Amino acid sequence: MLYVLESVKPAVVKQRLVDMPQSLDEAYQKLIDRIVDKETAFQILSWISHARRPLKVDELLEAIAIEIGTPEMDETNLIKPQDIGHACCGIVILEGSNDTVRFVHDTVKDFLPRANIPNEDKKMILTRTEISLACLTYLNFDVFDTIHFDKQFVLQRMRIRKFGKYASQFWALHTKCEAEKSANVQAATLRLLQSENKKTSMLQMEAYAHSRLDSIEFTKNKTALHILAEKGLAIICSLFLFEHQDADKECFLFNTD
Repeated sequence: MLYVLESVKPAVVKQRLVDMPQSLDEAYQKLIDRIVDKETAFQILSWISHARRPLKVDELLEAIAIEIGTPEMDETNLIKPQDIGHACCGIVILEGSNDTVRFVHDTVKDFLPRANIPNEDKKMILTRTEISLACLTYLNFDVFDTIHFDKQFVLQRMRIRKFGKYASQFWALHTKCEAEKSANVQAATLRLLQSENKKTSMLQMEAYAHSRLDSIEFTKNKTALHILAEKGLAIICSLFLFEHQDADKECFLFNTD
């Protein structure tokens, strides 16, 4: 309605009243059609759709800045918080009370799969596999190759790398089943879990995310196989076992204990 009344010309207001959408789907489609920066907007919409909990503004800003397969965050990819709403033309709003980002209404998530989007633009919509790869790319950043068991060090790093809490908590849920079939996802998962330092950093952040007491304590000596089994990543678990079966046999044959 504000869009209708923002013109001072009666003829324009009258025409806009005639053109007003008659249904929610039509209203959402008009907003989609007004999007200019489609790549940014569709990334934002994709993350909000796939997210396992409401994303904090800073988490979303980092999530859409991730370049798959890179060793660190390119700070020049970060947009400003106010750009989120502008890019999505009102489909997304920032909740000031809890600093999260959400759709203007729950029905937006149901609408998006049936939105009329040109095929060339649909390529910009992130798949579940791409969401998984983004989380894994983030957890594989070089910054997490340095570990420290001092709580303040870990918390300070999480204040800088704000998406770490979400990525460590939900990477496996985004990976399970569909995304697991991707060779790139398999490689990124094994790269993370076979790096002792990055695995430890991930477990510290995950522990903090689940703790009510801001603890970074986690069960020590968890192997890659333990974590894969715990997360229910059956496909990658089978791949890991297959790749290590010869090594396991060798350890058994030469075990003198």
